[in-house]
Amino acid sequence: MVPPTHSNALRQRKPSRNRRPRIVTAPAVFPPFGDRIKITKSIDLRSVAPRTRRHSLFSAFDGMPDGGILHVVSEDDLRPLRDEFERVRTASTAWMQSRRDGVHWETFIRRVAPPSAPASVEASLKRSWLFGKVSPEYVHALSASARSAQIARGHVIVEQGLPFPYLGVVISGLVQSSVTAPDGKEIWLCDRLAGDVFGEGNLLGGGVSCVRYVARATDTLVALLNAGTMRDALSTNPALMNEFVLLASESNRALVERIASLMAQPIVARLAGALLAYADTREGMNPAIGPLPQFRHHELALMAGTGRDLVYRALTRLENDGVLQRSNGRIIALNRRKLERFAHLMKH
Repeated sequence: MVPPTHSNALRQRKPSRNRRPRIVTAPAVFPPFGDRIKITKSIDLRSVAPRTRRHSLFSAFDGMPDGGILHVVSEDDLRPLRDEFERVRTASTAWMQSRRDGVHWETFIRRVAPPSAPASVEASLKRSWLFGKVSPEYVHALSASARSAQIARGHVIVEQGLPFPYLGVVISGLVQSSVTAPDGKEIWLCDRLAGDVFGEGNLLGGGVSCVRYVARATDTLVALLNAGTMRDALSTNPALMNEFVLLASESNRALVERIASLMAQPIVARLAGALLAYADTREGMNPAIGPLPQFRHHELALMAGTGRDLVYRALTRLENDGVLQRSNGRIIALNRRKLERFAHLMKH
């Protein structure tokens, strides 16, 4: 804003008792999603009967050309359906998901051509939302400069507070981020699945990881892009920078919601909310989506932001109320609707 040139404009006016305060609002830096993402099809699953939602979603996706984007509105996290897409439409989707107003979810699913080698670095970059608007030649050049790393189950990719001069892309498996609180308690933040990026906060923050990244529940393959190469790519490619800012903003939103839930909800509600990502969308008790049946008590405690003893009590309560089933201490089945009641109703 250009400052006023008249000296009397700098004089302070006496406040008037009858004058209402003037509220100044700044324009949004970025337009809404609908203006930033070119949508091919849109479907509102809230108006679709639960038993036909899977069919409706797959039919809409299969009717799109490669490069098309399906916009989905739902009251639930689509993580279970994302796992199913991974099984039956291997490496053919790029996902970007956001929770809106704490009430519903918006998910954008880009259709990509299935690669000949799904587990390659280049294929993983092509199916990542971040690189969706970058030319194939550019993706090829970036993938040639990256290196892949196989991380064993439960092993740390980088510790909180240590240098991590990379932007990571999950090729296969599961990368979980967490932070260690001053009292030594580890707090789970979010999961990154195949095609997702991680370390975006480190990329622009000096290269030191503010969180801990772990290959959780299964052996995990990741691609590591050099931070310097990525900064050069972002500075010279506006489309890539726009997608990076979009993903970073959604990551921050999810982080804030996660911290808010840890502060406001009882342990059993926090655990129920975390388990929803592994609950089948069909009615009744259904097998838990992998890799949940492999999770141990300390991993479940991490997801609920508590200790082993307290998470064991929460699991016992959920099991007694018919929310879940266990075998040898591992969760093997979940009832989504009952789980939702614990996750949502117990907030109040």
